[in-house]
Amino acid sequence: MAACSRYDEAEDLRRRNHLLAALYLYGFSAEMCLAAAYFRRAGFPREEIIDGGQRNVHMAQAQKTRDAAGEPLMGRDKHPVDGWARLLEWQRRRDPSRPLSPEEERLFGDAVIRAKQVYIYRHWRPRLRYTTVHVAREQLDEVRECADWFIRHRHELTGG
Repeated sequence: MAACSRYDEAEDLRRRNHLLAALYLYGFSAEMCLAAAYFRRAGFPREEIIDGGQRNVHMAQAQKTRDAAGEPLMGRDKHPVDGWARLLEWQRRRDPSRPLSPEEERLFGDAVIRAKQVYIYRHWRPRLRYTTVHVAREQLDEVRECADWFIRHRHELTGG
């Protein structure tokens, strides 16, 4: 899985003290886990490559869909880590034949919380690739821990 490869590359960069590059790849790793989990739960086969067009269609629909509080599930950002987590949770809740178990409530709740931790502006944004930014170890460690959580729980998030 690409998310695992990006995570491993981030680990290597972290060990070599390339903190900005490591942060960037940890963030992408988390985003990949969430987007893949959403598409797998939406019925896309594991071996099917999700192209940009398909991704954009699903993101646009999520931008129009409102949660219980009336907020869109996903913002307009091109790499909405938190939006993928909210969409994934909403998608799972829509299955009327199978209410969420307490374990799933925790899993999806944790996914949303951790996605927000990764996504807050000071931690990770794709535009980091274009700038020189000082990355504090604490900042990197927080995003790393979240990315690690997504890697460890990726099978649970996809439902299998």
